[in-house]
Amino acid sequence: MPKLYTVKAGDTLSGIAWQQCEGRITWRQIAADNNITDPRHIQIGDKLVLNCDPEPPDVGSFPYIVQPGDTLDTIAREQCGGDLTPEKIAADNNIANGSRITVGQELLITCGQGGKRASIPVIDLLDEPPDDQPADQPDEMIYFVKSGDTLSSIASRVCKGLITWERIADDNHIANPNHIAVGQKLVLKFKGASGGEIVRPVKLAKGIDVSHWQGAVRWGTVRANGVEFAFVKATEGDHFTDSRFADNWQGMKDAGIIRGAYHYFRGDKDVNGQVERFLDTVDLTALDIAPVLDVEGQGNEAVSNETMVSGVRTWLEAVAQRTGRTPLIYTAMGYWNAHLTNQFGDYPLWVAHWGIESPALPKGWDDWTFWQYSDSGNLRGISSNVVDFNKFRGSRQDLEDWIAGR
Repeated sequence: MPKLYTVKAGDTLSGIAWQQCEGRITWRQIAADNNITDPRHIQIGDKLVLNCDPEPPDVGSFPYIVQPGDTLDTIAREQCGGDLTPEKIAADNNIANGSRITVGQELLITCGQGGKRASIPVIDLLDEPPDDQPADQPDEMIYFVKSGDTLSSIASRVCKGLITWERIADDNHIANPNHIAVGQKLVLKFKGASGGEIVRPVKLAKGIDVSHWQGAVRWGTVRANGVEFAFVKATEGDHFTDSRFADNWQGMKDAGIIRGAYHYFRGDKDVNGQVERFLDTVDLTALDIAPVLDVEGQGNEAVSNETMVSGVRTWLEAVAQRTGRTPLIYTAMGYWNAHLTNQFGDYPLWVAHWGIESPALPKGWDDWTFWQYSDSGNLRGISSNVVDFNKFRGSRQDLEDWIAGR
């Protein structure tokens, strides 16, 4: 059933497609359904009809060109959503040996009994209009602080990242950004400091994170579909190395994807052994993201808060000393606030918070560096059901500069 959506400040058609329809349609479909000739020019208050659950097109048989890393099995799953077997593709194309298909080979695909190509919610991270721009912004607006607000969350949620929390503090003569009161009136100014053009948001670099649960990843296809960075699981505790790590680590490099590796912390295991396992496994270069420590509850249910705090601190300090890099911390507010302290804010934060406009931050941090915003993404090149989606707080060039400065 189509629904009506009113364009808000900072909206883009691609953002609406993702946030309102969870990527089940593209910005191009929204533009076509609403007779929009220039997707860059949408206005605050415009009414859009969103057909988030279109019927799969009746396409009968259609041609498919084999891509690097394809197998008949992955083609069947990704093109027809499981409504076709690899044996049927082989039979329809007179392929005697299903393991022998070549890149560039054209196949005839017929999905299911009715010839309908599956409507798979595959998110194409490159599916954005050219020069993607938000709906026109006012020069400034008035905002009254609500319970739970921080200047950082206001900048991200209310201002859509168009201005920074430092800019809000300066414009409102706030000396201590930690001291804002519920009901306080803020002026949010969208023009440049010298009255210049309205500040436009940077396209944030997009990434994923994977482990052996995603199986064999076709990194070339992943990169071609808009992924600019990725985190991969390397180790856990002092006893486990991810079986896909070596292949993933090399595959990302070959595909030109900025790499990051994470260690899943276990408070019930020897900390020094965990440090050694990670450093023995991961060969970091100056072009890679600094080491990541994954701190969450699974496997740590019986560990005391004191042990967690001490162990996390020991791992971070030891890895920083051995690598000369400041590690990142991956966590979510709920677990961290219940079991750890506010004394780790000097480490960059990779925060997990899904399905919202702006993530809640654990105590000790006033901003995020990476944000895992979905745990249920679908992406070409990954044959498993879901993959985590992430953003960096800046462009790919910003990410490269950030890495070089650390």
